[in-house]
Amino acid sequence: TEAVWRLSGRRQCSECRSIFHVSEVPGIDDKCSVCGHALTKRKDDEEKTILSRLATYHFMTEPIAAYYRQRGVLLTLNAEQPIQLLFEELVKKMAKLGFVA
Repeated sequence: TEAVWRLSGRRQCSECRSIFHVSEVPGIDDKCSVCGHALTKRKDDEEKTILSRLATYHFMTEPIAAYYRQRGVLLTLNAEQPIQLLFEELVKKMAKLGFVA
C-alpha cells in the first residue's frame, strides 16, 4: 500500500532529525542534505511493524472515523498523490474550514 511504501522509505537524520524519502532525493541513503550527518531507518519503519500499526489503526480508528463521517465533519484526503500535492490539498481544505489563513 501507499502507507507501507512511504513509511518503509522514510529516513531520518541522526543529528537534525530532518526526514526524507529515499525515492525523492538522490543519494538519500547515506547523508542528510541539511546538515551532512548520517541518515537512519527507524525501527518502526520496517514493513512488519508498519502492517501491525495499520491493523491497529483500522481496529481503533475506523469506528471514530465512521462517527464523524456520519456527521459530515470528516476531512478526507487523497494520499495516493505526490507529497507536495497532498500537502497543498490539506492546506486548501483546512483553509476552507477556517483553520489556516
